Amino acid sequence: MEVVVKQRLKRTSLHRLAIGLSLIVGAISSVLAGPVAQTYTQQAALQQVASNKSRYAEAIVERWEASARASGRWDANWHTNLYDTLINLSPDNLLAAYMATSFEDMMAVLANGPQRAQLSALSSSTDPTQAQAAATITP
Repeated sequence: MEVVVKQRLKRTSLHRLAIGLSLIVGAISSVLAGPVAQTYTQQAALQQVASNKSRYAEAIVERWEASARASGRWDANWHTNLYDTLINLSPDNLLAAYMATSFEDMMAVLANGPQRAQLSALSSSTDPTQAQAAATITP
């Protein structure tokens, strides 16, 4: 009976060791794959923006028109001028303008390009689909 107990204890120890090693390997692979997945997701978001620039530009113009009127920056040519400016932006700048949380932030993107905080928010997201979701326009 003592031999059976020793064998079971030995097997249990080996199983625990195997489970521990698999958890370590899984943790290491997820840490190493994280930046790759985030880069891929950010690239996918930028490709979507590049292929739908007019829709993104129009969505931004519509979103911020009321704020432009309220701030006194709106005039008869505002829609056309902003649209033309947005359509000529690079995909990363257009995505940053689209993701702006205020009219002032969107205007800052136009003046200065995307701020590092906005880009790092995309690349450091714990949810790898955030960049893709942020770049998705619902028609």
